[in-house]
Amino acid sequence: MGKYQTKYEKLIANEPVLNKRAYNIIKHRIIFDQLHPGQRLSVARLAEELSISRTPVAVALSTLERDGYVVVYPQRGTFVRELTPFELEIIFHARSALGKLVIQSAGHLIDRSELEVFYGEFKRFRSMKYINNADLMELFYIDVEFHRLLDECIPGIIHDETKVIADLTMNSRYLAYRSRFGGASDETIKELCCDHHIQIIECLLKNDVEKAAEAFVTDVECGWKGTKL
Repeated sequence: MGKYQTKYEKLIANEPVLNKRAYNIIKHRIIFDQLHPGQRLSVARLAEELSISRTPVAVALSTLERDGYVVVYPQRGTFVRELTPFELEIIFHARSALGKLVIQSAGHLIDRSELEVFYGEFKRFRSMKYINNADLMELFYIDVEFHRLLDECIPGIIHDETKVIADLTMNSRYLAYRSRFGGASDETIKELCCDHHIQIIECLLKNDVEKAAEAFVTDVECGWKGTKL
């Protein structure tokens, strides 16, 4: 397990507020295909697995319904929701538009030292001759953390809504990474996963937020196409 995956999973597991911890863990399982579309979720079973009472789990499931991860059918129960291709397309378009606005409005506030760290990471992967499956999954978590950095420069309430949209793209992006983008070549994978991020960072380091925003849109559009390979 790479350091970015470790960091991501620690943030989920160490949340002190129980209903938020339950929300994070259940959402994580949905995103990473441990809970599947159409699968019925039991409050009692989840509470037992998470070693917490049923109330935080029930609250978490209610929030997950609001955010688009589960659906509740009266008299039947709560099930993992499957997003339709049309819904996913709209979500990716919304992600693109919001991210562009974020960079245009607040890109100058993003920490330069952190940008340089991510620049080094993407350059490192770009220079690899071969990318094995473990490398690719670490690159996925770097991708996730990089986009979180971009979103952190905006006010809290806007950040929270942007995060909901961004996270809804994660399952399809994870599955694309896991399948190596439908068996794409290493060179294609490096183009999809590294080149646009490198361009975003280079533009931000030059304080060219307009070009950075354009590169972000290209990145998200390629991400959407990558989920369909």
